[in-house]
Amino acid sequence: YDRMLQHFVRLDHAEGQLRCLEGSLELQGGADAGRKIGYLLRQELERQEQPSLPKVAALWALAERRGVELHRRQMTGVLYALMQLDRHVDAFRAALRALQQGGDLSPRIGELLSTGLSRDPSHVDDAYYELEEEAKRGGAVPLKAANLVVLSCARIPDLDRAFATWAELPKLGLSPDIETYNALLSTCVRAREFSSARRLLNRMEAEGVGHNATTYEHRVALHMMSGEPQGAFVVYRECKDAELAPPQGMYHALINHHLRRKPRPNAAAAAELLEEMKADHTRVNMNLQRNVADAVAAVAEDREFVFGNRRGPQEGARGPASNLARA
Repeated sequence: YDRMLQHFVRLDHAEGQLRCLEGSLELQGGADAGRKIGYLLRQELERQEQPSLPKVAALWALAERRGVELHRRQMTGVLYALMQLDRHVDAFRAALRALQQGGDLSPRIGELLSTGLSRDPSHVDDAYYELEEEAKRGGAVPLKAANLVVLSCARIPDLDRAFATWAELPKLGLSPDIETYNALLSTCVRAREFSSARRLLNRMEAEGVGHNATTYEHRVALHMMSGEPQGAFVVYRECKDAELAPPQGMYHALINHHLRRKPRPNAAAAAELLEEMKADHTRVNMNLQRNVADAVAAVAEDREFVFGNRRGPQEGARGPASNLARA
């Protein structure tokens, strides 16, 4: 089996490699399983061209059956492969295993995973079922995995599912943290449930749960959506006073409010906020910068400003002036 495996590796024959690997492991038991699976998985993930996603998924499934712990970088590759194959529940299962092994999930992976699960509410239920089964087996359930389920509910958005998951945390031996509350607040924002959000914020205050930048961002969104822009700017100053860098979404909401003001945009305030945003973030959306620049120019030239207009001041005209502007 090992000699045939070497031949199939040289031939780059995925099915032959997997069959020889399974046959070898059947004869050897668990001995050397981690090294062989890890070698093939690393070789596939490090290919210069696009790796074979089904092969990566098959190697991960074999590692699961054999109880093999994969390296953190390999688990990252497995997660991306499963998500690209639209196997989001399997991706959640792999993320759960990575967290149980002491690994962590990047914000990007957490965002992609919760978005994938939210495409079908039954996937969210299946993900929570995985947590329940793990608790029944006596395994440790990572809070970050439970927070992913709540965040997936937020992206549906399904307020009932989100709060039901929150209520079940004690059964899993877990207590909510700031990320749990942020996921619940995100659900309230997306579902436009302002009263539920306020009750949740009151509970956070009663339990002594502090705010992070994401919490402030959700509070700004709640004020904006409920028609209380002045409250949103108060929350922004609270965030700055707490020495936290406001997220880009918060800046976008506040700057766009200044640009949409009627009858004329508050271009000076928008430009000031944009400079603060550049001080806090290295990359700033180009369209936002163009909109602010257009607003400043429109106020200086005493002309109408159209929010979201990405053309220059002369490009809307016809004739030679328009052609010169484009050139």
